[in-house]
Amino acid sequence: VAAKALVRMGQCYEKLGDADARKAYERVVREFADQKDAVAEARRRLGDKPGVVARLIEQPAGVQERVHEVSRDGRFLVCSSPQGGRSAFYLRDVETGATRPILGESLGLRPRLSPDGSQLAFISRQMTPGGLPSELHIVRTDGSGLLRVFTAKDLQGTPRIPRLWDWSPDGQSLLLAVSSEDTKDKVILFRVSDGTVRVLGSAEGISRTPWSARFSPDGRWIAFTRSGGPGYLGKGISIRTLDGSREVSLSPDGLFPLWTPDGKRVLFASNRRGPTDLWAIPVANGEPAGPP
Repeated sequence: VAAKALVRMGQCYEKLGDADARKAYERVVREFADQKDAVAEARRRLGDKPGVVARLIEQPAGVQERVHEVSRDGRFLVCSSPQGGRSAFYLRDVETGATRPILGESLGLRPRLSPDGSQLAFISRQMTPGGLPSELHIVRTDGSGLLRVFTAKDLQGTPRIPRLWDWSPDGQSLLLAVSSEDTKDKVILFRVSDGTVRVLGSAEGISRTPWSARFSPDGRWIAFTRSGGPGYLGKGISIRTLDGSREVSLSPDGLFPLWTPDGKRVLFASNRRGPTDLWAIPVANGEPAGPP
């Protein structure tokens, strides 16, 4: 009763334009944490965002480090750096700052960490347009070396640099877009264990940026960036089934969609307010479930 009364008092103070409104809401949050409904309303009135925490991770001194991926548990970063002779991918422990090389000095593109963090997939770098076709590499993240290399033949065509988007939730397959000289771009699901290729549909309309498409945690949907005009506002975020039979728009603008682990939201970057912000939109059954 006291918690509810304080919320009502705060609302009355708000109507009077009195600063005591904030004090009433802060008291609810501070003294009545077990009263979830009242605390939620007080936080809403205060403008708080419970559960949203930003943490600054310092880079090593004198190192220009590029972060490519974050492990599911938030403990490790997949990084690369052109300085100090370290040009290959390595893992950095955000708790201790320690680093661990993943594979020699071979620099690749578009690394993707498997859901359990044990494997890293990446595309070998093609240095010149007339160079060798790119290959798909799978390596162990414990530093023990290379697992598999898949060539253009394995990937159904002659991919100049295929787009490597994501691991399947079960960690068995990779979501890629490939192209050959005689066919249009297509989305494939590539099974790492045996090289089996399953064509999911056309890649037409999906942006060519490396972080364009991501699996939902249940593996039923793909959130992706639609290709379009220049700038964030020239593209949109959509969800579609694996076979492309159903597609729903989430946002008329945005880039780099990413699902939350519970599958209830899709995050994306947008400059609709001017600066580039991080946005989230609730999702249920492959459709938007509220405003972003």
